[in-house]
Amino acid sequence: MNKFEKELHKIYKSKFCCFSGNGTTVMYLLFMALEKQNKKVLYPAISCTNPVNSCIYAGYTPEFCDVNLDDYTIDIKSMEDKLRTGQFGIVVPTHIYGHKYDRKKVKKICDKYGVFLMEDAAQTVDIGESDASIVSFGHTKIFQTALGGGAIFLNDKVLYEKIKKIKSTLTKKPDNSKELFDEYREKYYSILKSNMTEKEKNDQLLELQLDSKKFFIYDMNYNEEILLALENKDTIEKNRIAKAKIYCKSLNKMYIKNPKVEYNFTPLWRYTFLVERNRKQILEKVRENKIDISSWYPSLSKIYKNQVLKNADYIEKHIVNLWIDESHSLDKIHRDVCVINEVLKESSYDK
Repeated sequence: MNKFEKELHKIYKSKFCCFSGNGTTVMYLLFMALEKQNKKVLYPAISCTNPVNSCIYAGYTPEFCDVNLDDYTIDIKSMEDKLRTGQFGIVVPTHIYGHKYDRKKVKKICDKYGVFLMEDAAQTVDIGESDASIVSFGHTKIFQTALGGGAIFLNDKVLYEKIKKIKSTLTKKPDNSKELFDEYREKYYSILKSNMTEKEKNDQLLELQLDSKKFFIYDMNYNEEILLALENKDTIEKNRIAKAKIYCKSLNKMYIKNPKVEYNFTPLWRYTFLVERNRKQILEKVRENKIDISSWYPSLSKIYKNQVLKNADYIEKHIVNLWIDESHSLDKIHRDVCVINEVLKESSYDK
């Protein structure tokens, strides 16, 4: 480990750390080092596309299980039903939106079936019991930095050394990486905003993912900004908790359904909830008032497999996310809530 990685591994309390270009790259390195391409990789259907792309770039086949409606994380029964088939070698559960999946249950089931547990901790603030954990410091992450970067944390020395060897073969971060990422984002959103059918959009999104390795796989050795961000870890976490609590307390619960999350203790990526109806109208009207709002994520099982999973499909159509990052002050969130409540009320009358 270099000096920077030694600092990170002490902060995250693991034996080894490997740092590289971003979260997608370090996942790719781990997949390559594991050499389990004869087995499939299991993901929850509600998550970001990048972790799935990393396994495909490394020569694996992804599959998807459903998520639960309580907190939108991986559904334990759906996961075990898949693992029972014996087709899977790796599971990649996600702390989606900052909501913690049930770490103890997931680890116990992975151990039961002899499956490698790769914890995707890109949207949360800590790592838990797993075979390896992935953390990201890139665009929109809780500890976001301009240069970005991602890290693997693990305790297996042999696996760590294989990862470092593969890392040495990567090309360095391109000078135009920001432009490449902006190009990818422009293509992604143009597909989402198009008038194509849902299937046509998913087909186009899949094609984009498979053609985007050049945007996401590259190496870096350090990013000192990360250590500065982590010095402010406690403050960042407290601020995010305070902002989420405003939404939780003040958004009109007649019109939304909150997940079962401990808002007093859990720093979130974004404040996320479900609306029963008129989501498109709600998003448009809120944005007209210059308020940041999103509807992440589309169901991955539909993009990559053209497969409908009941809960993921429902969440995809009803999910709403609100910002709680440093660009949104407590006062702004209080003001935004008043506007959002009015929009929710008006939209409830519309058919």
